[in-house]
Amino acid sequence: MNIKDKLIHLLEGTGYTQKKVATKTGLSTAVISQYLKGVNNG
Repeated sequence: MNIKDKLIHLLEGTGYTQKKVATKTGLSTAVISQYLKGVNNG
């Protein structure tokens, strides 16, 4: 499972928003968005 899949699973499983995930991980919302779009693969 790659980062994109893990993020999707987290977002769907918890109902967290991208902003909440960004806050909890210390990453920016832009980076979370890039992971989800496949632009940034980690």
